[in-house]
Amino acid sequence: MLVKTWNQPDPFPWIASTGFTSPRHEPKSLSAIGNRCGKMHWYNDAKGFGFTECNVFVHSRNVVSGELRSGAKIKFDVAEGTKGPQATNVQVLR
Repeated sequence: MLVKTWNQPDPFPWIASTGFTSPRHEPKSLSAIGNRCGKMHWYNDAKGFGFTECNVFVHSRNVVSGELRSGAKIKFDVAEGTKGPQATNVQVLR
């Protein structure tokens, strides 16, 4: 009888901290939800929206401090919007 071990939990989870990647486990993708820092890829001041370098939608109504412009470094939270990830609580760093 053949025993499959691929679906069993990893008995040595500390090994991942050494940099070794097990062929049994695929790395988990980072959640889109959470706090991030980034840079504005482009911003249209006339329309009041733009996108970050990581394709997160930013609207001017979500800016809590600073003046948003293309190339600005920003800190923001990510929430799931109707059409994808959307920046909230946007703070312009410089």
